[in-house]
Amino acid sequence: MTQQHSYTKKKEACFIPTIINGQKTNKETSRNIKQTPSHQQKLKQETTKTSVSSTGRRNKIFIIGDSHVRGISERIHNYLTVPFTVTGITKPNANTESITSPSHFVAKNLTKKDLLIFYGGTKYVSRNEAIKGLRSLKVFAHRTINTNVILLEGPHRHDLPPSSCVNNEVTLFNNRLHSLVTTFNHVKVLSMPTERRFHTNHGLHLNKQGKDWIARNLVKEIGNLHLQDKSTPPIMLPLRYKRECKPAGSGESSLTCYIT
Repeated sequence: MTQQHSYTKKKEACFIPTIINGQKTNKETSRNIKQTPSHQQKLKQETTKTSVSSTGRRNKIFIIGDSHVRGISERIHNYLTVPFTVTGITKPNANTESITSPSHFVAKNLTKKDLLIFYGGTKYVSRNEAIKGLRSLKVFAHRTINTNVILLEGPHRHDLPPSSCVNNEVTLFNNRLHSLVTTFNHVKVLSMPTERRFHTNHGLHLNKQGKDWIARNLVKEIGNLHLQDKSTPPIMLPLRYKRECKPAGSGESSLTCYIT
């Protein structure tokens, strides 16, 4: 058993000389080294301040899920053409309630320019407990009403027969998921690829081609949400010069002429 104790120092600690760059340091030199930041630390501090002040707040994209979400955040970051802060949170073998826990992110700090992407639920579905997963996603939708949410359908299990009870539960879960999001304006559902060529040899997870398919379609959805501010170019109209013209033979009335 390890115990920790705290002591109050009444006297100054003794100094142990060290050798730095072949020179023996004394007490004053050691103090100066500790107080003076290194060149790399100065450079790191200046770079951090410059990047924050020049770019400002970047829109955020959080991708949360179980083992199926691994590698998708990097692909989305590579496919995006506008600057976003993309964060991937992976919790292998976790249920929906644990994945959508508020401990991973503070939803109230997100805005309508941010996005949450959820991909998971296989644990509840495989246990014939899809209702629990839908209940957790409903609570998650209520808690994230101040931002945008994209839910991915439950993945088809190619490691099991198509007519298995688990795949039937996946179909039921996805149908109820589409019905659930109809009551929320900020939540959308993205369909998943079910073809065998998008899955690995064992049939449970998506392969590289399948994850690329998801990342590209998510980037399209991100573009449709208009998360990034876009400035509309002004419409250029031809200039028209106004000039007062008087008809010939009349000294009082005037005629307005336009020169384009």
